Amino acid sequence: MPGDHVDGMDVLKVREVVKEAIGRTRRREGPTLVECETYRFRGHSLADPDELRDPDEKAHYAARDPITALKKIHERPLPPRSQLLENVFADPKGFGIRPDGSYRCADPEFTQGTAHV
Repeated sequence: MPGDHVDGMDVLKVREVVKEAIGRTRRREGPTLVECETYRFRGHSLADPDELRDPDEKAHYAARDPITALKKIHERPLPPRSQLLENVFADPKGFGIRPDGSYRCADPEFTQGTAHV
């Protein structure tokens, strides 16, 4: 069985590895073991006061907290449309995009996907 080891503190890397594993499964190539190595921020239970770990170690991993990192990624503003198209080597007009950024054809209604059922 194929397997991948990934830094569980890197949300985007975990997403990339899991996306590949899901693709293998959907192609009926079998399961994939994904091992995400991460850091436990608290003790094992309420009875574990977690006083033995070095404060510098805790601070190091707190700075790499995947939840905080993902929040920062989502809060980043997107670049302006002109900057996004700077390095595009295809003509966006060929994709049916209007000047306002919308597509020439409308998206199908949500209920159309189940109309035949």
